Amino acid sequence: MPAKFYNKNAEALAQQYLSTSFEQVHQSWHQLLPAIINNPNARLLDIGAGSGRDEYLILL
Repeated sequence: MPAKFYNKNAEALAQQYLSTSFEQVHQSWHQLLPAIINNPNARLLDIGAGSGRDEYLILL
């Protein structure tokens, strides 16, 4: 997405993204998250493509 478009529409895009719950967005795998987080050898990568909500919920 071009930076000019993002800068013009960032607020609306964030609101649209946040209108759906973490569970709805990640329903195919979120039930696996506790096992991943509790594994001392696990690694998670957030590529920074959203509002930060998901990373926040994963780190809780």
